Amino acid sequence: MKFGHYVKQCRERYNLTQEELVEHLFLYDPLFSKLDVVTLSRWEREVTCPNVEKQSAFIASLRTFSHSLFPSFDLFEFEKLKPHSSNFNMSKALSKQKRYVLNFPNDLIETDKIEIMNMKDAQDFYSSLKLTYELHKKITNDFSNLTFEQFQLWASHPKSFFLLATYENHFFGMFFSLQLKTKVFNDLLNFEMREEEIIHEHFAQDGEESSEYLLGLFAYSKESASLLILHYFKHLIEEEKHIENLGAIVKVDPGHKLASHLGLNPTDGKLSTPFAYQAKLKDVILNPGVLNVLFEKFSSAE
Repeated sequence: MKFGHYVKQCRERYNLTQEELVEHLFLYDPLFSKLDVVTLSRWEREVTCPNVEKQSAFIASLRTFSHSLFPSFDLFEFEKLKPHSSNFNMSKALSKQKRYVLNFPNDLIETDKIEIMNMKDAQDFYSSLKLTYELHKKITNDFSNLTFEQFQLWASHPKSFFLLATYENHFFGMFFSLQLKTKVFNDLLNFEMREEEIIHEHFAQDGEESSEYLLGLFAYSKESASLLILHYFKHLIEEEKHIENLGAIVKVDPGHKLASHLGLNPTDGKLSTPFAYQAKLKDVILNPGVLNVLFEKFSSAE
C-alpha cells in the first residue's frame, strides 16, 4: 500500500474532512505545525509523501480514534501485497546483513511466487525444521547448544511463531520467535538463563501478558526477508493485547544493525557479542525499518 492511500482511507474511515484531519494533526504533534489542506491533499493523491518520522506520528495520532497500536491495519490486504514486495524498501537494513540475508539474483525469481506460511502447516515440516535448526546453529556459531529435540519442542508449541518462506515449494527463508512469560524473557535478556533451558512451562499461557523473544531470521533474498518481517509484524499487531516487550540476544556482530533496524534498543553498556536488545511493543510497531517494509517506495506522481 502507498502511504497516501492509507491516509485517505483512514480519514474516510473516521469520517473526517481534510480540514478536520489537518486540525487534528496540528494539535497532536508540532511536526504538523505547517501542515495545510493543500499538502494533505497532495499526500492523498500521492503527489508527495511525508518523511518516515511524520508517517509514524500520523499513525500514532490515529490512536485517538482507535484502541489499536496501528489503527486501521486491516486496510492492508496481504494477499495483494506480494506483487509489490520488490518495492519493500529495506535494502539499507538488509543489504549488508549477508549472514542473515543472501542476495539471490532477482532475475531468476518471480517475487509474487514467494510464499509465506506457518511452518507448522508445511507438508515437509520435519525437513524444513531440520534445515532451520542447522541454519540457526551455523548462523549463531552454536551459541545455544540446542539439541534438535529441544528445537522441535519449541516449534511445536502453540506460543511459538515459526514462519517459512518458500519459492516454488523450495526453502527460501525462515523467521522464528517465542512468546514467553515476561519473567523468563527478562531472565534471558539479563543472561540469568540460557536459551537451551527454555521448556514448555516457560511459554506464556492464553490470555497471559507475555514478551516476544526473537530467535532468528534467514532469507535467500531481500524480498523474502521483507515478506517474512511483514508477516511477523502482522502477527505482533494481532497479538498486541498480550505482548508487552520484544527482545533478542545478538550472537554475532552483524546482528547489531539488524536488531536496531527492527526497532530494538541495546539494554546498556558498550556493544559486544552476545548482547541483549529489547523494546516495548508500542515502540517497535512504528519504527522506520518496519514502516519502510510496509509501505511501497514513494515515487512522484508528477
